[in-house]
Amino acid sequence: RENSPCIDAGTSTPEPGATDLELAPRRVGAASDLGATEFQGDSGTPFILTLTSPAHGSRHDSPGVVQLTVDFGGVTNLPALVEYLTSTGVVATATSSPFSASLTNLALGEHTLHALAVMPGGGLSRSLTNVFQVTTPAPTVQFPSLSDGRIFEAPFTLNLVAQWNKIGGQVIALDLLTNGVVLLQATNLPAGQSATNVTLAALPVGDYAVRGIVTDDQGIRGTNDVAFSVRLAPLPALLSRPEFTTNGGLSLSFTLPTEAAHYILEHSTNLVTWQAVVTNRGGTATNWQLSPPLTNAADFFRNRGVYP
Repeated sequence: RENSPCIDAGTSTPEPGATDLELAPRRVGAASDLGATEFQGDSGTPFILTLTSPAHGSRHDSPGVVQLTVDFGGVTNLPALVEYLTSTGVVATATSSPFSASLTNLALGEHTLHALAVMPGGGLSRSLTNVFQVTTPAPTVQFPSLSDGRIFEAPFTLNLVAQWNKIGGQVIALDLLTNGVVLLQATNLPAGQSATNVTLAALPVGDYAVRGIVTDDQGIRGTNDVAFSVRLAPLPALLSRPEFTTNGGLSLSFTLPTEAAHYILEHSTNLVTWQAVVTNRGGTATNWQLSPPLTNAADFFRNRGVYP
């Protein structure tokens, strides 16, 4: 400003080629302005600047991209620019909404970051500092012999193959579980080993969930879950030829060979609309009779099996 104490407060003996703050040549014998410029301007509406990404305590895989984003707390007069700073200084600058940026090729380890918003009138708002980690990717474990959602016929024997991988490190421990029960727990896996297998013999009918957990030499874990089911092999439902009874009715015999299943006898007069008339467990035959008088022009029956 015009009455700034910085004006003409410097030495009156300039060095050759010296200029003032406006880069104008200094006059011989004239005092220079000090190395600062004072200004006064509108600081803009106060707001709380929040560094939303990377989140405090977050982990990011290397190599990869770390997204930088901020939130202005709902204010409408946005800043002129936002600077993102680490302990070494400004690492990214955004000059337009949404004022986001990104960082790549960060070194492994712990990093600190904060944001600084500069309003058009010169006002400043600083975010809190977030601390985040850049690490190697988490290890992975796969089950090449099993895919999610598969259905197998009982009894079923599963040769479960587990394969693992770790970029930039080594997997040192493996846990395999089915329905929460530990199948295999291996620690101190030798360097170079990347697969193993476990046999689950004669699995009965049921639903199964397999989980693999691998831990690398940095203590980072990776998991994989696969679900599958074991079901009875579908056997055909048996329905005897209808027989007329002596009293003018109709008799049927029907069943399913498998006791764990159940069957449904259905009736129709037009082969379009079917109605269940009786249901029972399989394994033994059931007789059903249609009492007289038989008034329909035609009667159709079918037997349907439902398996667990």
